[in-house]
Amino acid sequence: MLSTTAQRRVRAGLWVLVPALAVAPALVLSPAWGLAYGGAVLIGLPAALLLPDARPWLALAFAVSAFNVSKVMAGEVRPGVFDPTVLELKAIDLPILVLLVMAVARVVAPGGPPRVFPIPARGPLAAGALFCCWILLGAIGADRPVGVMVQSLEYVRLVLAMGAVAACVDRPELARWALAGLLLDLFAQGALAVAQFATGSSFGLYAHFQEESAVGLITRSGGTLNPTVLSEYLGLLAPVALAAAVAARRRWASAGLFALYGLAAVGVALTLSRGGLLNLAFSTALVVWAVLRAPDVEERRKTLLGGATLAFAVVLAAYFSTQALARMAQTSAEFQGDEGRITQYLQAVSMVADNPAFGVGLGNYVASMGRYGAQLPYPVHNKFLGVAAETGLPGLLLYLGLWGLVLRQLVRQARRGGGPERIFFVGAAAAVAGTLLNMNTDVFSAGGAPELALFLLAGLGLGLAGQRMDA
Repeated sequence: MLSTTAQRRVRAGLWVLVPALAVAPALVLSPAWGLAYGGAVLIGLPAALLLPDARPWLALAFAVSAFNVSKVMAGEVRPGVFDPTVLELKAIDLPILVLLVMAVARVVAPGGPPRVFPIPARGPLAAGALFCCWILLGAIGADRPVGVMVQSLEYVRLVLAMGAVAACVDRPELARWALAGLLLDLFAQGALAVAQFATGSSFGLYAHFQEESAVGLITRSGGTLNPTVLSEYLGLLAPVALAAAVAARRRWASAGLFALYGLAAVGVALTLSRGGLLNLAFSTALVVWAVLRAPDVEERRKTLLGGATLAFAVVLAAYFSTQALARMAQTSAEFQGDEGRITQYLQAVSMVADNPAFGVGLGNYVASMGRYGAQLPYPVHNKFLGVAAETGLPGLLLYLGLWGLVLRQLVRQARRGGGPERIFFVGAAAAVAGTLLNMNTDVFSAGGAPELALFLLAGLGLGLAGQRMDA
């Protein structure tokens, strides 16, 4: 614990330094955006210090995970061109900052907790911090050091988000507010995907709404993201909704959450993403297997879970099997073609072989392709190869270590005790495991909606794990 004098100095620093630093981005924004951002900070930060109620901020942080709108502070965004030097202010930044201020203010308050971050979160946060430092160190010898440093802010943002949530979720009711924001996003994106399929329009939100396949023209829904990214996002949230449906005490809540899982499953099917369908099947099977083996779950709920998931599988197979098989039939051509997946993998391996220590630099993958073969418009469809190519083998080990430590904590909590919290950990562990499996077949761009939601969910699990440890 800090001394009384130290506590007063830290509190004074929070009132002076943090607002000043928070308002700094407003200096490089346009007058209208700068005024709006400065006003939000000047309201949000004093509220965090005077009214330390994390519930609305947790709900907001999770709710913007799929709608993380941004405003360019430096650089110029050009359609279809990735510029790693573009510096953006994102919607998630304000709730992260407010939650971190709340966590620090709570610790320095008289009688406050002895630490900012719970013990289970320390290992993953340390791995995340080292990963960010390694990226920044690699910028020294990279071709575009400014771009690498700007891109590193994406992972700084993600690690801070995980830490902020873990620090503030010290009671189960706070976790419910966070989950409410996440499930609201699931409903919004899933319902939008269904509306796009029903109306035959993407509403101008993304390209590739229709594609030629072995059975003719097929339609792929993508919400506000795009079909592949939406499948990653819904595939992450679906097992959490399924576990919440099992854990809910009230029947109406359980029925609503089962319906929400069904909406997510339909949304994934409408994307026709092969990796997304595999992720959904794998994570759902993990949740069903764990719940059916749980002695503390009543038999009625086990029967409902088994029947509902089987019904979802049958309905999805009946309606979408033809289109899904057509997408599967394209796999050989995509892998073997001149711009296919094998070409991507070989390029990534060559990048790692040439730059085993620091990689080509975060955000430099596409720009470096020309030295290793065809200049493709997109990076390798394997997150781990992409991380190794851009940050080197040590960077890959740190990234894997981060998620290994997170998954270890979630599995450990899923095997402890009983009750609704244990079922939540089952769903969270299944979601993380399924997403890590999906990362072997997709890009998972740094800071995108799926990876942001993954870090937020990890922070939620680590915070609840710390709360159970302190209980």
